[in-house]
Amino acid sequence: MDWIEKWNTVVMDVLKKKNESENIIQSLWESFFSDVDLFGYSRRRGEIDVWRKIRIGSSERTVPDIVIRNADRQTDLFVVEMKQYNRRFCEDYKEQLFSYMQLLDLNIGVLICDKIFLYYRKNNTTEYCMEIPFAQDNQYGAKFIELFSRNHFDNKQVEDFICTETTKLQRIQEIRQDFQQLNIRELIVEHYNGKYTAEEVREALSPYQIKVAKIEDGNGGNKGEKDKAEVYEEPEFEYILVKTSEKCIEERGNLYEASRYAWPLGFERARSYEYVFSVIDGIVREVYLVSEWKKITQGEYSGRLEFRGEPADKSISKRFIGKEIPADYRKPGCASSALYKKK
Repeated sequence: MDWIEKWNTVVMDVLKKKNESENIIQSLWESFFSDVDLFGYSRRRGEIDVWRKIRIGSSERTVPDIVIRNADRQTDLFVVEMKQYNRRFCEDYKEQLFSYMQLLDLNIGVLICDKIFLYYRKNNTTEYCMEIPFAQDNQYGAKFIELFSRNHFDNKQVEDFICTETTKLQRIQEIRQDFQQLNIRELIVEHYNGKYTAEEVREALSPYQIKVAKIEDGNGGNKGEKDKAEVYEEPEFEYILVKTSEKCIEERGNLYEASRYAWPLGFERARSYEYVFSVIDGIVREVYLVSEWKKITQGEYSGRLEFRGEPADKSISKRFIGKEIPADYRKPGCASSALYKKK
């Protein structure tokens, strides 16, 4: 398997146990780290140290969930702290991981909850963090398995990766924020400096509205263009329409994860619906064929529903993707995030 395939294997197993207890998640990651096709560390040689007890003063206490070791050098490599997958990141989790890193004199740590968080701490003060959502085909997820696997782990390479990618992502975010502050008109005036006077350029620009707009649909359109989209005709089959967002995609890693949970629907009714339309800003982004509806039983979304499925056949999806939802779903009173097909 290549690194992407390995990562996708991890994601599939993780999503199957999304609402399981921490003990089950602990066992799952122990199996990941010991799997020769994934990370490849040896239990027999003591390279996966579980619930190590460390003496602090006169007392002994259990600390990290897992410490990964180099058996040949008898040194610790990195520490792993785990929570349930349906728990979102909080500062307490991070501080707990940092305390273990300090006790073990390690500068690399892994926090696993709703995402994977890779930390590098320099001198116990400066911190760098990479976030990796549990999403199929995530390049950072593949790199995580490669860099943290037994035959490839190198402290300096891991540090460089976390620091470099964290800095790059921060700079990209700064650029995006700066876009909103740019005076595009004055940049255009400056571009024509020497060829035309500033007064001539400003006068030429006066009839135009100039702005930077974020792309919102999969075909390169922006929010302003969605009004031009064709409205789809109601299909012959039953479906549920769910409303998600670009922000949710960023948080969860991809459109499927942003679309599949957690919806305020009735289980008995929802289970009879085979299709889900994923909608952003009134435009259908994907149609999913549902294989299973489940009720979430733990965490902040307890009582809501999630589904498992896959993109519908192209003969169906091409009829709806890129089209606007009918007016009946946009009327006052249709503000719910999940709607059943109108009869």
